[in-house]
Amino acid sequence: MELSSAVQDFVKKNAQDFLGARNIGFNFLNEVASRQCDPGTLLLTSSAVHGIATMASDIDMLCVVDEPVSTEQMATQIHQEGLHLELLLFNAADVHLALGELTSLAQSPALICLQNYSRWDKRNKVPRKYVERLVYGVTNDLTTPYLSALGDLCVVVSRKDLDVFRVNVACSRLAQRSDEPFAAIGYLMNALTAAMNSLLSMSGWVLSNKKWTLRRWNKSRDLVFLDLCPTTWTEVSALWADLAKGPAVLDEALSRIETLLQQMTGRLAPELLRDEPFTGLQGNVARYPLHGQAALVCAGNGYVRLAENVPAGVTLAQCFADLCQLPPLSALEHLQAIRAGTWSPSLQRQSGASAS
Repeated sequence: MELSSAVQDFVKKNAQDFLGARNIGFNFLNEVASRQCDPGTLLLTSSAVHGIATMASDIDMLCVVDEPVSTEQMATQIHQEGLHLELLLFNAADVHLALGELTSLAQSPALICLQNYSRWDKRNKVPRKYVERLVYGVTNDLTTPYLSALGDLCVVVSRKDLDVFRVNVACSRLAQRSDEPFAAIGYLMNALTAAMNSLLSMSGWVLSNKKWTLRRWNKSRDLVFLDLCPTTWTEVSALWADLAKGPAVLDEALSRIETLLQQMTGRLAPELLRDEPFTGLQGNVARYPLHGQAALVCAGNGYVRLAENVPAGVTLAQCFADLCQLPPLSALEHLQAIRAGTWSPSLQRQSGASAS
């Protein structure tokens, strides 16, 4: 069965089960939505269609309308018959443009995709969060009008989470070399959460809200249509369990997770295996008030990074592979810069590469 067809069956069943558990139907949703929009354009979205909602979950709805919609709008909060519903409207032309942009990003090289996706909400009238919800949205006649964009969504979001995975592995390595073992374990937990999200997105199940990650991961083993590699699922799950043992497993866990990162990068963005250099040294050297001991370069795009004239004895990492070789003082300098927000190893924040 084709992935989009299997996902359509998945979200339709989840929508029906969600409404049935609350003893309501689409007629009830249509009646509520009709106060603001044509219920024929109504979409049930979010946890309701992903099969992960609890009885306390909100009922999230979107309406796609022909009329102009303000980008300053907020979701309408509706309380009726003991239920909490949220309704948000989007203009059909804006949705069309957003999905076109999504296709363009999916077809772009990974680095350009990441950099442009990080600026999505500034460039598009439909925020990233709601693009995900639109793609999986189910109508009152159980159709999924935007599911055709699923392939593009999977590519873009899996790359984004791969970068989050990469950043947290970098932070863990820096924390380890800075003699902060508990912090290193914490970063590895964040790294694995991002890895789970990336693997799920790669397989066809995209939901960026981290509060659902472990619930989705545990359910994913039984969802055959996702085609998750059983070996990878077992390894990631075992790593998650091992991290509960704390710093005693740090060295081994970090090594295994770095191997996983290499494998996922090779599949999702093989060009990144070249190990892209960190932000180029351009601009004027300045002292940043939140991190007074580090000399920083203010780049033209507003970002800053550690400059070459940092305090004596500090070695700069020029690329990802350098992080595991940094002396403790240098590792701590980088880690403090990340925590202060003055530097990031993220590929979404590279000033040396051009992005259209």
